[in-house]
Amino acid sequence: MRKRIPVLFFLMLMTTACGERVPVEVKTAMEKQAAELQQVRASYKSSVDALFAQIRLLQVSILDEKEQRLRQKYTIGPRVIDGNVSYYDANGKPFPPTGDPSLDVLPTDKDRTISQFFDKLRTDSEAQLQQVKEEFLKLDDHIQIAQEINTAVSDYVTSLVNARKAERQLGNNLLAKLGTLPAGSNLPAKILNLLISNTGPVENLPANKN
Repeated sequence: MRKRIPVLFFLMLMTTACGERVPVEVKTAMEKQAAELQQVRASYKSSVDALFAQIRLLQVSILDEKEQRLRQKYTIGPRVIDGNVSYYDANGKPFPPTGDPSLDVLPTDKDRTISQFFDKLRTDSEAQLQQVKEEFLKLDDHIQIAQEINTAVSDYVTSLVNARKAERQLGNNLLAKLGTLPAGSNLPAKILNLLISNTGPVENLPANKN
């Protein structure tokens, strides 16, 4: 007569077997998933790095253009008055530039003011960009948000011919495209500030200083 294996002993065998096999399968699956997630994360971070690198290039380009515009605004030209070369009339008002770069000058005080202003602006704007990037990486649904930012900024570059109109349109686009961000997120305004710097302090420098 064959001996019957106790049910309890059989269950113990099955439990032991499952205990050895299932966790290994789960562990393998989890490791595979972790690798896939890591790959997605690495790919995503690379895309975000590229996005913000392009924003930084655009940011610097815009600052360079604004600095050049202001330098041209304050450039003055010489005039010969009673045999003497002067850059200012009797009332201290500067003469307009001649168009000859070998003759026209940018007054020293304005040159220094503009240079210091934009040097600081470039440094501050880069730090600001890094802060925005770190905040961006904490958001959910990064890829979709990155696509919307890229589209809005691309539209802005396309319409830069009319700067003021383009700036308003960029703000509207960012608000429209990123309107689904969590309540309290100020990301659209922060990205807008990255590209539209306030140059008010050097827009109307005194006209009668050397």
